[in-house]
Amino acid sequence: MESSGLTYDLIKKIRAASAYFGNHHTDEKKQLLLQAGKCKIKNVSTLVAYHDCLLFLLAYPETKELLHMARNELLRVGMVSKKFSSGVNKRNSIQLVNTGVVWSKIQVSFSYDLIKWLIHEYRGRVQLFSIDANPETVRNIILHGLTDIEYESWLSKKLSIQKCIQHLKKDNNLSDLEFLLLLFENINCTNRIRDTLFESLELFVQWSLDEDSPSKTFARSLKRNLFFHKSALYRKVNSTRLINQPIAKSSILSSAEKKHLITIARGILSMFLRETDPVTYADADRVELYDMKRGIDVALYPMISARRLSLESYIGYQSFKNQIPVAYGGGWIFEYSCKIGINIFEAFRGGESAYLFSQILRLYRWRFNIKQFVIEPYQLGKNNLEGLQSGAFWFYYRLGFLPENGELKLLAEKEFIKITEIKTYRSSIEVMKRLADSNMILDLDPNNSFLNQDVSKWSNLITYIINTCFNGNRRQAEEYSMKLLIDNLDTKPVNWNRSEHSLMKNLSVLLASVPHLNKWTLKDKQKLLKWLQAKENGSEMESIQLFQKHKMLINSLRNLMENPVKAISSHSAMV
Repeated sequence: MESSGLTYDLIKKIRAASAYFGNHHTDEKKQLLLQAGKCKIKNVSTLVAYHDCLLFLLAYPETKELLHMARNELLRVGMVSKKFSSGVNKRNSIQLVNTGVVWSKIQVSFSYDLIKWLIHEYRGRVQLFSIDANPETVRNIILHGLTDIEYESWLSKKLSIQKCIQHLKKDNNLSDLEFLLLLFENINCTNRIRDTLFESLELFVQWSLDEDSPSKTFARSLKRNLFFHKSALYRKVNSTRLINQPIAKSSILSSAEKKHLITIARGILSMFLRETDPVTYADADRVELYDMKRGIDVALYPMISARRLSLESYIGYQSFKNQIPVAYGGGWIFEYSCKIGINIFEAFRGGESAYLFSQILRLYRWRFNIKQFVIEPYQLGKNNLEGLQSGAFWFYYRLGFLPENGELKLLAEKEFIKITEIKTYRSSIEVMKRLADSNMILDLDPNNSFLNQDVSKWSNLITYIINTCFNGNRRQAEEYSMKLLIDNLDTKPVNWNRSEHSLMKNLSVLLASVPHLNKWTLKDKQKLLKWLQAKENGSEMESIQLFQKHKMLINSLRNLMENPVKAISSHSAMV
């Protein structure tokens, strides 16, 4: 007799029971899993729902027996997925696409560097899926990867993209995708231009997942002692008290372990069709991992020097719960302020989300000496319907974040009183849109003010200087500012390597605008150079500390922002 099919109703019961612990809940979960184990998985939708339910059970296990049962069921889900993906029913295979379940396929557009990495790590399982840009655009772009003589010859040929690739690569053993990437590698241009050109292709790849791929099913962080939940989840958190508790030292990691953390982060984000700069451009030598207790590990990902931001330091993170990837995000650090947010994977919502994010804030607070956290409007729902509907504003509000705008702060207070006093009350979408129109701030040091972290303000200042002093000529502005900076700092460019020279050039207009820079003490000038060297070629972590300690630089930049006219006097020779 054929077993009955697994139903949504049973999956919902398991998911509801999975967040409760002790007493009869242990037996309830066991009985429900036994019942599910006897049911046949007949379609993709129930497979994916059950798959995610099992991941929650693995992230929040209660006993070793339940952990073992969930693992076995997840293996069964994997075998069914393999059967669906290779079976005669193509509908199942198509429905599995972009679910991130093992043996499914991922069809997505990624950056040039991430696709290069995918091919290197999973050669044979990653292939070209489509190029959606205008054929003439694609042809004109890829021809720039040829030698000059080839370019001149091919310029007049009118072949399709496919024929163009086949003629150019001839009989070599490269796939079409590998050959395209090789052409892009040959284009003599900056990373920024190469990224833009590659993005213009609208190129999609297909990644066929197997048991060795970092799928949602099998992606795991480093081995650790598992945390078993014997009592209720931490739903309410005193975030301020938790954030102010010092952290332990980071784990000692081998090169292989750091590489594994990067692989898992890139892989799991790929499963969600996402990509972040700190993970794609992670500095493999400087990845860190912290044990934040209750089964939580948080990995930090600083970027390689060629991809770092000029002013801010963008440090990404991936959070794991009992080795399972559960959330990701990043912090944009400038002086003592940090723009931050969290993206909790859907399968793990309803767990210890507030506690998890508080631990992440705690880590950034102590690792980077952060005194102010900022949540930007998009995270709250501005131009982001999911953020509005999920009530992201109230998630952050309950952790102590307050609207930066005074009027919205009062509105939030009134709304929160209604929410706490009337159980059925929910803020309207219109109200949530208003509340999402301002930054939210968690100020750990309210008696101090910090540099304006809005990069657009600094960009506007530089634009103002260039237009006022150099009539909009950016090359002239950089060349003059670079010379002025060299003279004021009493240094010689011969002592810098190429990348340090590049960073100095990027920041030259701003730094050369600092009034009386030539009158700084030798110690302050050397501290500025040391910060620039760390920012460009050393540790991004160290560069954050060096910037925070440079009071002369911070005060000078603050004065410059408050009185931009002072910048003009520094470039008076050009006015």
